[in-house]
Amino acid sequence: MIKLTDLFQEIELRKGQLEQEAVDDNYLYESFFQEFLKVDLDEKNLDLSKPVDSSIFSKINKKVISEIDGYQLAVPSSFYGKMYILNPSANNFMDYIVGYIEVSKVYANYKFTKPYRVTGAQVYLSYISVPYRGKGIGVLAYKMVLEAYGTLLSDDILYEGSRNLWVKKIIPMVKEQGGFFGAEIFNMYIPLSPDDAADDSVATDVDRYIASLNPPSEVKKLESLIGGAELVTGDLWVYTFNSSNEELFDLIDEYEGGEIGTIADLVDDNSEYFGNYIALGDEPKAAIIRTDNAIVVLNQTPNGIKSTLL
Repeated sequence: MIKLTDLFQEIELRKGQLEQEAVDDNYLYESFFQEFLKVDLDEKNLDLSKPVDSSIFSKINKKVISEIDGYQLAVPSSFYGKMYILNPSANNFMDYIVGYIEVSKVYANYKFTKPYRVTGAQVYLSYISVPYRGKGIGVLAYKMVLEAYGTLLSDDILYEGSRNLWVKKIIPMVKEQGGFFGAEIFNMYIPLSPDDAADDSVATDVDRYIASLNPPSEVKKLESLIGGAELVTGDLWVYTFNSSNEELFDLIDEYEGGEIGTIADLVDDNSEYFGNYIALGDEPKAAIIRTDNAIVVLNQTPNGIKSTLL
């Protein structure tokens, strides 16, 4: 599977992978004609730069799933996952066919707790034709996918270029619309700040990024509970707990509501129970703990630890 890469960079960033799959402008045009018009360009001698009546574009059998800034995101009647970016104001096919973005629909986050099941689209390949590169069409395509599906997930391998795309473009885009940005890690979704997303030490531990305009209420509650604490500053810890939430609460009892005891003390004193983690500081203000059947948020207060079960 070809991995997601930076849509703002020249195609040479993924040259080896794409050449292997013969992804270029010719492939884009051939794929479009085959899927929408059932025409094999290899058997036709068509000049795609030749002017045509623009009304021909409106007659193509397609479903437009998003339209922003004069561009369309469309799929053929038999949709297999590849969505095409089109310019309906073009006067020839070469200008009309802008690129494509290929997605896999995500129905749920594995089989963990019900509140964390999210439907959305995971992008794993995109291509913008040479004439349209450097015009922001790649980000526009992601914006249209986000609008169409409500939730956008990155591929499970993020190269430096694709991380920059998420940090510089996708995060501000979803935040402007009041949405949620975070990451999938340890079989759950957690909030991330832009600084978290840009940090190498954090990025190596997360499975994928997630941007959602309509996240589950529990995800929004989780974001509210951590109060803006960041992984990169050490204010937020994320741990897995190798037992049930009931046993975790039994351990928390001596630290919760008392004048002594911190989140760090809880973890250090009971290290045999804790497994995978991201903990970049010494004294966190909040922690997200995933047990074998729930998620618990811990907040450090002047009177000890406060816990919330999600």
